[in-house]
Amino acid sequence: MLRIIGLAAAATVLFMQGAAASITKPVPPAAATSPAVDLFQLSAYYDSQTGSQPFAAAPFELEAYVPAQVTYYDPAGTSAFPGSFALTVSGDYINDGVTTPFSNQTLIFVGAPARADFLASDFLKADDRLNIDAFIQGTLFSATPAAGNGYQTATLTPGSFTISTDKSSSASYNADPGIIGGSGSIVPVPEPGSAALLLTGSLGLAFLLGRSRRPV
Repeated sequence: MLRIIGLAAAATVLFMQGAAASITKPVPPAAATSPAVDLFQLSAYYDSQTGSQPFAAAPFELEAYVPAQVTYYDPAGTSAFPGSFALTVSGDYINDGVTTPFSNQTLIFVGAPARADFLASDFLKADDRLNIDAFIQGTLFSATPAAGNGYQTATLTPGSFTISTDKSSSASYNADPGIIGGSGSIVPVPEPGSAALLLTGSLGLAFLLGRSRRPV
């Protein structure tokens, strides 16, 4: 399970577009606006188009504690996709019965069409890169304008979802393109320690809001 949620480390990330092409566009970092926490779960398989297989078995599992509600800065026309925001996460993945920790990776939520993108480096071994670009059958979150000036508040939507393989869901491990499929869920977590998990994100939001008030 992932334990730490904060601001995305970078303003730009690599987005997959099918198996062959990719683009680099900005995705706004998000910060928690509530101590409430959801558990984001993904149980998926990765099929390489060249036969190499980074995971020992299928499915592998990712579990992430994420803020149930976040605020992010998304002025019109600047983000990679409307309603997208990024979180920096640390935690574990489970594969073939073995649990392995990771840290400082990027999890991105996109609203329309619904997508969950997991971007990892030094994940399974040093200097590797894993991209999961999953189109979701279902709703990941709802967003409304927050404090104005381009800020949005997103509330995650609890429930189960499947990864749609007929809408260009894709993945890659290093230079090896692949296909991703499987299912997942967003589940509210009634946990007393939620506020501590999200402290970093809340402080980051205060920093962002402070910067937004500076004269231009």
